[in-house]
Amino acid sequence: MNKTVILIFCGMAFSAGGAAHADLHVYPTQGQSQAQQNRDEWECHQWATRQTGIDPIAMAEQELKPTSGQGESVAQGVRRGLFHGLIAGAIRGGDFARTTPMGAGIGALIALRRHRKAMEKQHQEYMRAYNERAGKLKMSDRAFSACLKGRGYSVS
Repeated sequence: MNKTVILIFCGMAFSAGGAAHADLHVYPTQGQSQAQQNRDEWECHQWATRQTGIDPIAMAEQELKPTSGQGESVAQGVRRGLFHGLIAGAIRGGDFARTTPMGAGIGALIALRRHRKAMEKQHQEYMRAYNERAGKLKMSDRAFSACLKGRGYSVS
């Protein structure tokens, strides 16, 4: 593979949406050509990855997924509540007309509450993973910027 193809690939990797160091703006301060800047950016990306152990390109390819389930469904809660309402009706001497709908309603409310708690837990896990990921990207960006500044670029 010749150097022109490599430089084109590097330029595409840094200009693609969600690519590594996407929020950074790099300006040559010593008259570097676009080809030289592309090469320096790629080499600094590789250096920053080695120094920090964080590869923003690989991170961009990974999907951030929540890990917990959704909890009990409302239909499951209604079924459970109906069952309990039938039992309560049998205990009360056959008062099914009153206990069965009440049991279904209570079961649905309990299921909704459990579902909400599961969603809150899932959101907390997602935010923890998001913040951890953002911290890693910030560390990688600092190393990348330091490398480029050492090669005569202004980074903002």
